[in-house]
Amino acid sequence: MSDAQSIQKLLVPLDGSETGERALPWARAVAGDHASIVLLEVMPVAMAVRSIGGQIIGDAETIQAGYRQIAEDQLNDAVAKWLPEQQNVSTEIAVGDPAEQIIDAALAQNAGLVVMSSHGRGAIGRFVSGSVADRVVRHAPVPVMIVGPEGDIPADAEVKRIIAPVEDSELSLAALPIVSRLARTTGAPVTLLHVIVPETDMAMIYPTMAGTIPPSAYEAEFERLSVEARELIDRAVGILQDAGVEAQGQVYSGQPATSIMAELQDGDIVVLSSHARQGMARWVIGSTSMKLIRNGRAPVVVVTRESIERANSTR
Repeated sequence: MSDAQSIQKLLVPLDGSETGERALPWARAVAGDHASIVLLEVMPVAMAVRSIGGQIIGDAETIQAGYRQIAEDQLNDAVAKWLPEQQNVSTEIAVGDPAEQIIDAALAQNAGLVVMSSHGRGAIGRFVSGSVADRVVRHAPVPVMIVGPEGDIPADAEVKRIIAPVEDSELSLAALPIVSRLARTTGAPVTLLHVIVPETDMAMIYPTMAGTIPPSAYEAEFERLSVEARELIDRAVGILQDAGVEAQGQVYSGQPATSIMAELQDGDIVVLSSHARQGMARWVIGSTSMKLIRNGRAPVVVVTRESIERANSTR
């Protein structure tokens, strides 16, 4: 297993909350015995505390030192609780805006994957309402695994299969090398999915044409999409198999989130390209990705355009 074929380092942002720590079992599952893990906590910039009369009753330096001590204690507790026997674990503390510091740390650490919870609020951390996770996903130069706030996560979480929906866009297919790296790192097989819109929903996509197209035209269009979907899946499966990854493909008809969730099993992770053309477009900030994350059945790895371009530049 060469460096180019697998993920060598994971960055796991934490905020000291139990919800934030939901990312740790999955980080450990992905890392296995091969990848190292860096735990990161971002503390706010301290400001002096003044009395009503304006006198300083707590200087910024002392408060900042207090923040650092809290962060160190929380990181050490997380290691002891979740990674006591894990090799190659380190901790980092940063100061400033959480999303910016996470992105900077991913670059500085040369991380292959960021693994984080979508929600959390610790003593000094602030993964509030998913806003930090959302900003990281929008701008991350590496893929980001988001672990939702719902559902049970076993302490011995294991990646048993990778679900990778693909669209008929070059960007979607360009994410396959990252799918391959995840598969090589975890040893998990890949199931590729393509979801086509059923004929009954086409009128919703093209409302101005409703009532003007005969049923036979819908049926012909659906048949054409089905043939193209199978060709796309076969192409994607071939790309992964040529890379030495165990892969198979499925074509579904229906709504994207519902179709993907129907396929999910315990031990699955979902890998989505973030800028598909249509059908499952706008996965990052749209309803499909949010439904998958909130469903809690599986972590969702978002592969951004930036991460694809960066991966291609280093090949």
